[in-house]
Formats: sequence, structure tokens, C-alpha cells
Amino acid sequence: MQTPASAAFARLLETRPPERAAIWFETACVLGGSIAGLLAARVLAGHARQVVVIERDEVNVDGLSRAGVPQDRQVHVLLPGGRQWLEHWLPGLSRDLQDRGAVLSGPGQFVQYTDGQPQVHEDPLLTASRPLLESRIRARVLALPNVSVRRSQVTGLEYRDGRVTAVRHRSGEAGHVLRADFVVDAMGRASRLADWLVDSGYDAPPLQRLATSINYASALFKRAQPHALSAAVALFSPPYPVDGVRSEERRVGK
Repeated sequence: MQTPASAAFARLLETRPPERAAIWFETACVLGGSIAGLLAARVLAGHARQVVVIERDEVNVDGLSRAGVPQDRQVHVLLPGGRQWLEHWLPGLSRDLQDRGAVLSGPGQFVQYTDGQPQVHEDPLLTASRPLLESRIRARVLALPNVSVRRSQVTGLEYRDGRVTAVRHRSGEAGHVLRADFVVDAMGRASRLADWLVDSGYDAPPLQRLATSINYASALFKRAQPHALSAAVALFSPPYPVDGVRSEERRVGK
């Protein structure tokens, strides 16, 4: 009997604590150590004896910027659904972020304008810098005993009987091969996976581009008084002009 769509969505929205998972792989490898890659590693940690994240940038858990994140200085907001799932896989993350300066807005504290009309969010939104958010996710994921990270540049894949069996990567002048039972590509726009597949004789995967029609800008301001945070964030959607955007400023006491 086919599961109704409503039941399937309800199951996807459940954020109960993860259950004890079965081990399916000896080694799982994640290409790219950004937020997507780290969360993939967190999920795989329950299904592999070891998970190796290969990341080209120097990584840290101290809230510093990472070279491969062009939107690094933009203000980041966790919507309620995303925050629920982060709490699902990394319990206590929201509290950890707030203890380090992230701001959890209450109902009516965050205003978004759509077609010039204010839209008040009733659900709380967690606002933080990208380096802080990513570094705290990284710290928690790498604290898992079977997850590790290697700073290296992925250069290709190896195959056997039509499946990926290893990842080639280079650190400095030295080349390495990591045998893996399962590989996740989380390298984003820098990924060369399509080229590697074509070079290995496989058909190029179809490319589909989706226009989001959303842009955003944020600015940093000098604090007006000690222990106060002042910031302005603007969201705009073409064809509305940038100079016509209204922003919302909040000053939050420590």
C-alpha cells in the first residue's frame, strides 16, 4: 500500500532523537567540509565505522573565516525548520551558539518586507555569523570518535565494477588514495564531479539551473554603546531596486 504524501511529509518533519543505526560501511568519505559536508558526516557517523571529510581549506573550530566561503561576512539566519534539524543531529547547538553571541529573536522582533509590506515572523529565528555557525557545527561533528578531517585537494575518483571505490587527493606535492565504500560530493560549485565522470567514460549528468530571484546584503556598524549590538539586514528580490529596499535595525542589550 502506497504511503500518502501527507504521511511521508509528516515523517520527514519529525525531529526525534536519532535512533541507534545499523553499520553499513567500513569507510565513508565526504568531499568538502562546509556545513553540508559536516552534516552529511554527522549522518554517516551512525552508519560507517569511520567517516573521513576531505577539505581543501584550513579548518578550525574557533569561529574564524574560511577562504572557500564567499558569503562569509553575510549575516546568517536559521529558520525554525533548519534549527530543529540541527538540534536533532547536534543537540544543544542553539544554546551553544547563543552562549557565543548568536541572537534568538522572539515573535515580532524580526521583520521581512515582501512587496513593500512587512511580514512579521512569529517563530523565533536564530541569527549568527557564518564563521560562528560553521565552526560550532564542525566542533561537534569532529568530536565524534569515528569522524576525522584531512586537509587535502580532491583530484578524482577510482571505480570498480561500475561503482566508486576510492578517492584520489593531493596534499602539497604528495598524492594519496583513500579507499571508501560510500562517497558524498559536498564540494558545491567548485565540484568537478561531472568532469571526472565524463573523463572516466560515463555520461555527463544533466545540469539544471534554478533561479532563486533572491539577493541579500548586510552591513556591520560600530557599537553605539558597550555591550550593544547594532546591525541592519536587507533582503530584496529582483526586479525591485536595491536603493528601494527597507532594512530593519535592532539593538540588543547584552
